[in-house]
Amino acid sequence: MLVYLLQAKQEFNELKAINDSTYDIKLNYDSLTCEEDELITGIIPSLKDATEDYFIQIQSQDNTFNTGKIKLKDGKFVTNVVVKPNCLNSYWLYLFDNIGNTLDVSTDEFSITHGLTVAGAPIPHSIGVGVSIKDWSSYNFKQGYEVFFDKNSILPLEKTVWKIVDIITSTIFYIASLKINKNNL
Repeated sequence: MLVYLLQAKQEFNELKAINDSTYDIKLNYDSLTCEEDELITGIIPSLKDATEDYFIQIQSQDNTFNTGKIKLKDGKFVTNVVVKPNCLNSYWLYLFDNIGNTLDVSTDEFSITHGLTVAGAPIPHSIGVGVSIKDWSSYNFKQGYEVFFDKNSILPLEKTVWKIVDIITSTIFYIASLKINKNNL
């Protein structure tokens, strides 16, 4: 039993030694989007204080998109990738040193699916306030509707509405802060 544990520990150390040349990268992006491009941000913590230049490049698996080399700043990068509609989009990620050598990264590929997301769902109807005002001279009602959010607006939505009070003409006023998201629709 003791021999087995020593062997396992040695294999772990050898594995760690092999991975010392691999740069750990942390990517931030939405893996499901309804947009035709997606913001990708990333950081390689071990290159935060690097004195030499390093570059990142993202290429679609079908070779229809390529960011070109993007210079890292404090080990970080920001870029947009093109997302083809209604399919799974796969991308390769490359890290280069200042003389163009390719370096190993912990995550060298990622995917983004194009489709509707809960956060990006459109609202099915316009949202607003209907107002009826009695015209005292003709005893008729005037009706109006103030739209706050148009049909097919994408969630989440937020708006603050102010109306001015005119008591003499019976104009109805309202002050509201509206927030609509997937939880309160």
